[in-house]
Amino acid sequence: MQLDDLVGRTLDGVVASWYVTDEVGVHELLHVWLQVAGVGDVRCHTLNGVQLDLTPPPEPYVMSELGAHVEVEENTPAPLATLVGGKITGVTPLRFAGRTG
Repeated sequence: MQLDDLVGRTLDGVVASWYVTDEVGVHELLHVWLQVAGVGDVRCHTLNGVQLDLTPPPEPYVMSELGAHVEVEENTPAPLATLVGGKITGVTPLRFAGRTG
């Protein structure tokens, strides 16, 4: 399956996982799964792009060696959740060119 295969399909849901440290609280977004009709879960990793991953999001888990845990929540993050029920009209790969500032 290619990214273009997602065009015309309905976004059924959004699930996100968050890296949470005991010291700081929510630290960063790790993954977003777009639940796409007829495809399944399409995982977006914050460091290495979109991965067509047909496995469901994990249960929350603890990373005790880092003093952290990962929370997994449906219908997050809010900007993507507002798109649930809509059709995917196009896809564009994103590339990170390096740090700014």
